[in-house]
Amino acid sequence: MENPAVAERRTTVGEIVGNGKEVIDTCNLAVLLGEPATNRLIRGLMILFYLACLALVIAGVLSLWVLLVLASIPRLRSVWKIYLRPKPSAPPENYAVWPLWFVSWPSTGPSRPGRCSSSV
Repeated sequence: MENPAVAERRTTVGEIVGNGKEVIDTCNLAVLLGEPATNRLIRGLMILFYLACLALVIAGVLSLWVLLVLASIPRLRSVWKIYLRPKPSAPPENYAVWPLWFVSWPSTGPSRPGRCSSSV
């Protein structure tokens, strides 16, 4: 059974953007803000993370070891470039996580996002 608060929220979002159209099934900030505004918000949060780390070290709340996070700035720059470009209209060849185009880039581990590996 669905939580009544969730059902009420879906109705509210449907009223905001519905205008007689089908009610939106998902209620999240990205849907409400739209892709361009959400993209700007995410880039702002990326910068805010580094500023917060720096401020907390200066304030003495966190140790100097936290400044090791600055070593990830080159990765931030490469992800930032991805976020400045519009999402492609079609998935690149062999891109396994296509619906998550923007999400996959900052969350890379040992391999680049979307690469299909023949070994499992």
